[in-house]
Amino acid sequence: MLQRTCGTIPVPSTHLRNPTTAAAVHQLQSIKTFGGIIVDEPGFGKTPLALLFASYHAMFAAHVDENGAPSQKPMLFVVPPGAVISQWQEMIHTLFPQLTLVISNGEKPPASKFVSNWVSNAAMRDAPDRLDKWPEHLKYMFDTQDPRASKASHLP
Repeated sequence: MLQRTCGTIPVPSTHLRNPTTAAAVHQLQSIKTFGGIIVDEPGFGKTPLALLFASYHAMFAAHVDENGAPSQKPMLFVVPPGAVISQWQEMIHTLFPQLTLVISNGEKPPASKFVSNWVSNAAMRDAPDRLDKWPEHLKYMFDTQDPRASKASHLP
């Protein structure tokens, strides 16, 4: 994730003097990455860590494709339903307002303050070809030229 955002893996130059470390860094930098997984025990801060990284990525990453053309894309977070997804929704809303929460969980809108950012599963399946069932204020999510797309955080 660091390489995707920063363009490199930050390693102190003193560590690169070791040939084994330098070879490992070179090998890691050649790998294309398209996301990340955070695994830890409950209560160790996986949610805020992931959202902090997402926020940093949304605000500071280059958001260009391999040819240098603009490539604004939303982020997808796969989290367990129930209390965990509610925790993510609340944390995005309160601590990371620079991210736009998009929820596509079920066929009925949630009975919560996030109802305006809800999209049905059927509408999500039809996207991006058909956006007629999408709220107008979220349709930009599939426009790779729109910088707001990189700040969209999708919770299915």
